[in-house]
Amino acid sequence: YNSTLRYASMEHYLLEGYYLQVITPSGMPIYDSRDVFTAGSSDDYLLYLYTQESYDPEEVIHRPEVEEALQKGTGLYRDVSASVGLDIYRYASRLANGNILLVYTGESSLLTWYIRTLPNLLVVFVFILGISALLSVWVTKRLVAPINHLSGQINSGTLDFNTKSVYPELVPFISEIYIQRLRNNRRISQLAEEKNKLAAIMKDMSEGIIVFDRSRRILMANDKAQMFFGFHPDFESDKPYYLTKNSPLNSCVDIAMRGHSKTAVTEIGGRQLQLTADPIFSDEKQTGIICSVRDITEQMAVEKMKQEFSANVSHELKTPLASISGYAEMIETGMAQAEDVQNFAHIIRKESGRLLSLINDIIKLSQLDESESPEAEEVDLLQLAEETCDVLTLRASRKQITLHSTGTPLVITGARELLQELIYNLVDNAIKYNHVGGTVTVDVQGHTLRVADNGLGIPDSAKPHLFERFFRVEKSRSKEMGGTGLGLAIVKHIADLHGARMLVEDTPGGGATFLVIFPKTPPKTLR
Repeated sequence: YNSTLRYASMEHYLLEGYYLQVITPSGMPIYDSRDVFTAGSSDDYLLYLYTQESYDPEEVIHRPEVEEALQKGTGLYRDVSASVGLDIYRYASRLANGNILLVYTGESSLLTWYIRTLPNLLVVFVFILGISALLSVWVTKRLVAPINHLSGQINSGTLDFNTKSVYPELVPFISEIYIQRLRNNRRISQLAEEKNKLAAIMKDMSEGIIVFDRSRRILMANDKAQMFFGFHPDFESDKPYYLTKNSPLNSCVDIAMRGHSKTAVTEIGGRQLQLTADPIFSDEKQTGIICSVRDITEQMAVEKMKQEFSANVSHELKTPLASISGYAEMIETGMAQAEDVQNFAHIIRKESGRLLSLINDIIKLSQLDESESPEAEEVDLLQLAEETCDVLTLRASRKQITLHSTGTPLVITGARELLQELIYNLVDNAIKYNHVGGTVTVDVQGHTLRVADNGLGIPDSAKPHLFERFFRVEKSRSKEMGGTGLGLAIVKHIADLHGARMLVEDTPGGGATFLVIFPKTPPKTLR
């Protein structure tokens, strides 16, 4: 094979997928089978594309298989072509005339095969995945159906193991769950009943109750506590409610958090509240705080009134006793002249009478404050007013005062003795603080008792304090007339017991009018 023409006869020996080339030792091509190359497969076509790449003699002569053929006679090299995606096998053989025969063939690489088959693999994978999902859902439903059936029976309380669809292995487990559910239902019912009882008890309590946990969250508060502090937490929600606006309560809670009880007094909305916070322990571990809230407004008012009453009583008793003691001592020691003894005895008798009246009024108020509700009966107020006026006619005549009783019959439910005391004090005051030759009128109309006089009258500044204990419009005038300052306080107390209102008005032409307005519906009990 010394000429290109002679090399061309090799075409009869070419196989599909093989490419031949003859080059000189310097790399110059002598023969190339590219023109007669046949591609029977995709790999053959890719090999054909590989042969179409630019030819560089310098690059070819330095290929490993060519260098090995020049040295040893033959050479083989495997090359991975990234451009066509084939594993190229290159064989080189040194001919007798010194030229080199190159044989090329190729096959697809693993990566190329994977890329080619990837779409088909994805389709198959998606198909298998879909079939598997449908099968898994169907199988799962069949497996779980007996369990769901038992679950429905447990919820409805109609558990039945005699059906064929029940797994025998699950019978002990389901039986235990069913028993526990029945126990839990009974326990929940008991807890709900206890909670309702506790809520009913706390709702009717006169004291406020607030329960805190360790994080100062309010767990429970009855209606009274919510009314005192003006909050309305939703204890069923997950949002915690904290009380932080009242400093005394916060102080009590802080001390109770440290395991000590604490009591404080605070004022909210004009009311005095006593706070008592105590720690709650469970198994020697503090779990929370309970705080009781008690309204002591009336109690403190009563205590204050008692203190003022005691001071006033001491003062009122001291004055007549000092006069009696002084004049008696002057008579006893002989300091009084014979002609003064009778005058001193008159003063002592007068002061003794005033002291006795004061003691009687104090006893009467004490009985009204401390005694139980008096026995009530039906009383004709007009008839009682007429009887009282008859008793006071003599006293009125001493000052030449005209006493009238008029009106229409009014039957009310009340304590006869107390109502007579009420009318007596009002008429007696109207006589005391009246001019000589004045008029006192007792009138019963509708549900109102009216006692009017045309006497000295009452200043507007004194009217708000008129029913306070030991209050006197003019102290000198009251003492001169024998007043104790408790008569109107007793009247007000009796009116309150009967649910009546007291009003004071000026009488046209001078004087004062006292009105006692009784309720149209009588109270069930005297309070």
